[in-house]
Amino acid sequence: MNGVFIPENTEWFIGELVEEFKAADQTENLVHINTILIRADSPEAAYDKALTFGEAVNRVFINTDGIEIRVNFKGLRGLYPVYDRLEDGAELLYEERKGMSDEAIAKMVKPKEELAVFSPTWDD
Repeated sequence: MNGVFIPENTEWFIGELVEEFKAADQTENLVHINTILIRADSPEAAYDKALTFGEAVNRVFINTDGIEIRVNFKGLRGLYPVYDRLEDGAELLYEERKGMSDEAIAKMVKPKEELAVFSPTWDD
């Protein structure tokens, strides 16, 4: 399994669903990567559920401007076990990198105003 550690009794997984949006009047698409929480007893069950959730987004609708929008689930970008029980401060994922310089580490760290949760909304 590519050396991925999956704790015994893992109940939760995180899936990254790739969804493509195409407007009937445009040639350029819009792609969303949606991160979802999946409860499953095994990686295989989590995979099956992730695909089911993904397929559920497939649809065609008319937006508020009267333009037909087609949404297609393209697949999974990632599927990860949650490493701790879900509670305040639980570790959900981890990433490991070797040999990073202090400068490279500093570039990874963002000030508060650059964190996504503090980004302006579409309505601003």
